[in-house]
Amino acid sequence: MINGSGTPKILANCGQVLATLINAGNHHLWVEGGCEITKAQYNDLVDATASTNGVTILIHDGLMSVMGKPSTGATSNHLKGVLFHLNVDYSPTPADWVSYDANNHLNHVPSVIEESYRTITSYYQHGAFTVSGGQYFDAPNQAAVFFDSLDFRFNKDVVDNSRKEFTQIQWQKGSWNDL
Repeated sequence: MINGSGTPKILANCGQVLATLINAGNHHLWVEGGCEITKAQYNDLVDATASTNGVTILIHDGLMSVMGKPSTGATSNHLKGVLFHLNVDYSPTPADWVSYDANNHLNHVPSVIEESYRTITSYYQHGAFTVSGGQYFDAPNQAAVFFDSLDFRFNKDVVDNSRKEFTQIQWQKGSWNDL
């Protein structure tokens, strides 16, 4: 588990921290607090996932933003893994976005994104982005805003690999008639 700091919690240089951990052999990462993957961090993170069988990145109780590929020099690799965004005890406010690059696109006036969505947005994705695993969102009464070109290249092996360490089938006593 990687803990962000501040109020609300944010993991500084999140994309770079994740890339470093993946390159060190950590392929199942839990971030406690917010995370923004900036354009400057995109290549390193995506390239780090390319040499794996797939990674799992879970962002818990914070904002999440993916700002997409850099406009020049973008890697041809795609993010190889599964992204989870899970908010249980966190409710976003527009002020929480101030330190994120995403704020420049999400909360300017006038905005193409309706205010009723901006006030409940906890996930923002901008620019071109390619994922070979998947994205999962579990943030009740919150919004995920996509202002981008999203390319899913579903790869069952990547999804299976991302969850294999978390699934162990076992019988639960009392789950069926075991008299």
